[in-house]
Amino acid sequence: MALTSSGLVLFDNKNLLTSYGINEDLQSTATIVNNQTLKITGNGWKKFEIPTYEVTANTILEFSYKSSAQGEIQGIGVDSDNDISSQQYFNLFGTENSGILNNNNYSTANPGSWRKYTISLGNYLRGNISYLTFINDQDITNPTAESWFNNIYLTERLTLNRDNFSILEDTPITIAASQLLSNDVGTSLRVTSVERPMNGTVTLVNDNIFFNPFANFFGNASFKYRATDRNGKTSTATVNIRVNAVNDAPTLVNDSFSTQQNTPVSLSYAQLLSNDSDVENNLLTVTAINQAVNGSIQINGTNITFTPNSNFNGQASFKYTVSDSRGGISTATANITVDASNTSNTSVKLGTNLSGLADYSTQLPFIDGFRTSRSWITQKTGVWNTNEGNLLNLDVNGYVKSLSTGGTTQYTSVGTLLYRELQGRYPSGRYLVLYDGEGTINYSFDALKDTTASTKGRDVINVTPSNAGIYLSITATDPNQTGNYLRNIRVIPEASESSYTQQIFNRAFLDKTSPYGAVRLMDWMQINNSTQSQWSNRPTLNKASWATSGAPVEVMVQLANQLDIDPWFCMPHQATNEYVTNFAQYVKNNLEPERQVYVEYSNEVWNWQFQQTSWVNQQALAAGLSHYADWYSKRTTEITRIWDSVWGTDKDRVIGVMATQAANVWLGQRELSYAWDTTGAKSNDYYGIDAIAIAPYFGNYLGDPNTANQVASWATQPDGGLNSLFDEITRGGILSTSPAGGALQQSFSWMSNYANLAQQKGLQLLAYEGGQHLVGYGGAENNQTLTNLFTAANRDPRMGEIYRQYLNKWYELGGGSFMNYSDIGNFTKWGSWGSLEYVGQNGSPKYDALMDVIQSLQGATN
Repeated sequence: MALTSSGLVLFDNKNLLTSYGINEDLQSTATIVNNQTLKITGNGWKKFEIPTYEVTANTILEFSYKSSAQGEIQGIGVDSDNDISSQQYFNLFGTENSGILNNNNYSTANPGSWRKYTISLGNYLRGNISYLTFINDQDITNPTAESWFNNIYLTERLTLNRDNFSILEDTPITIAASQLLSNDVGTSLRVTSVERPMNGTVTLVNDNIFFNPFANFFGNASFKYRATDRNGKTSTATVNIRVNAVNDAPTLVNDSFSTQQNTPVSLSYAQLLSNDSDVENNLLTVTAINQAVNGSIQINGTNITFTPNSNFNGQASFKYTVSDSRGGISTATANITVDASNTSNTSVKLGTNLSGLADYSTQLPFIDGFRTSRSWITQKTGVWNTNEGNLLNLDVNGYVKSLSTGGTTQYTSVGTLLYRELQGRYPSGRYLVLYDGEGTINYSFDALKDTTASTKGRDVINVTPSNAGIYLSITATDPNQTGNYLRNIRVIPEASESSYTQQIFNRAFLDKTSPYGAVRLMDWMQINNSTQSQWSNRPTLNKASWATSGAPVEVMVQLANQLDIDPWFCMPHQATNEYVTNFAQYVKNNLEPERQVYVEYSNEVWNWQFQQTSWVNQQALAAGLSHYADWYSKRTTEITRIWDSVWGTDKDRVIGVMATQAANVWLGQRELSYAWDTTGAKSNDYYGIDAIAIAPYFGNYLGDPNTANQVASWATQPDGGLNSLFDEITRGGILSTSPAGGALQQSFSWMSNYANLAQQKGLQLLAYEGGQHLVGYGGAENNQTLTNLFTAANRDPRMGEIYRQYLNKWYELGGGSFMNYSDIGNFTKWGSWGSLEYVGQNGSPKYDALMDVIQSLQGATN
């Protein structure tokens, strides 16, 4: 017989020896099946020679046995000298009280069924054995008993037990292998490897294990060790190590600020601490400001005013000391560059995304309210919406040419809404409804028609704003069937009758938007899930509502010119080359020569909630590209090269943008590798790429449905949960799934990753969107407590301070133009995106912070 390394016994006919006596082998047969199963019938004791095996306290004999008929002695035995005794064999099923009877329990209840046995040999004998004996003894003339044996293992018991140790933070531990094995069960055990360390590193040198916890880590660490017995059998066990915290001093990073000669600079403690950290997430406080160099310091509460020495320019500085409230103290330097010139920084801008055009938008960008009216609602008496919009007979601009004439259609009129759900925040007074054509227009909700003052083509309505808005319905159009249907509808304040065709924008909207350096027009263009492809189907000035079609390029260029700010355009994902060329040509011909223009392909073509990502993925597969990012990169460069070609010698005014995912720097690297170019990657300039853009939002994980209830539970705290929320944003550790350092630090790490990539590639780093991202998703948006907490946070002054820290960090890391998301909008369960909640709002924590940063970028003095 042979023994495998696992202890499995393999039968071999040549090792079948004679029985112990002439009367022990009558009318018997032995059959070996597949080297692992032995069947004995008749009266027989079959012994097999095995390699000499030393029986220890841990030796076990495992096998399976079955029989369909009972004999006198049926069992298994061992011996070393060819002379087996009754203390060396185990009776499993016999009628005789012979041998060791502890296992004589094979039941006849299920004859012929296999039963597994494990015998601890070390409890009965010690020393070497050389034979295994299999017994089916029945001393009768016609023996009928039989015995089956299989899966026989001769091995050592091996049980490894968990070990526990405790150490201090940043302190390695040396553990002797014998110490780990001291509570284990096995024969001649030795530790052969260590593996799977958590929160540290582990090595095995000779018979010692060295575990070193990660720097500054405290908490639960562990590793596994593997032990091998004398037969080569192995097992693993876990070593738990509790790493107890030792307070570390705060980690401070020197700060850099700038000002102009003879111009004080105002800083806050929060700005100094924005790039500092504490590994234990202790609350950091500034305890001292001193050692001013080339200037003086004045402290007012938590604000600092550093005044450079008169007429000084060059490097100035001061020291600040920070405590972690647990005895840890560190000091850092705030470096201040004092510039001799008073030149404003015009290359780096703080801009904003404009929120989408809609009847419910509080942005109110246009004098003509019909430009943001809702899609036509098909109606009949008693039914607000028959949902038959697909049956409407519309002209090319979206005006209703005729109403239902019966048949299967239900609707008898159409209606639309203006200024809906604005809480009455739009101008009251007399409005004019101007129109061409013949028909009947009715008004209700906030509007009451002045019949006496109205004339054909010019209705006068008196408007009293409420949350209902203005309801406009058409109950008849082209009544004479001459083709003179109602069209070219405009709804304007009476005071704007003589100027609305030239001055299309509301003054309040212009005033709130003018401080920005650029506007991203993605939402105005309805880029997400866009169906635009052909230039002939683009939004035009004559469209009934730009809220349904998207803003015309003419309007967007006029806005940029009027405000003297740079536009950021996104090309629809299905746009043809003709579309891109004509768009670029119009902008070149009409944008003021002082303006730059940002050009991006679609929006977030990595975000699978938008149809453009799936569409681009399909194009990549069709083109044989291995990743959708390759096709996105390819199409982006085709678009930027078209713009560069159209603009010719003025192409330096075109900023070609390669947009990517902030949290995934690999994606940006892939896009900029130009792996799709089979002729070999070329320079960024060749491809028309001037910048890489990300959206480094902070706090998006706080809306995760898996932790929404935990976040919402903070609302039960005395302050409504705001302290916990802001602590989580600024330093982390409050939420169970908090990223290291919290929401801001997570965003800062994304910024840093891309700042390094942009520097490597020689590109500008832009933010196509950014700001807070406190909104529930995946069902958490329906948690009203969570929404209320997020809304309150967006209205809290601390949010403004966070915006200042956040944006200053962006520019400190080398970021370029940053497009806040977004300008004006109601706070709802879908997000609190607006820096202002309505256009007439005088200010807010977020808007005021944005204005402060814009002033600092322009070199304005306080």
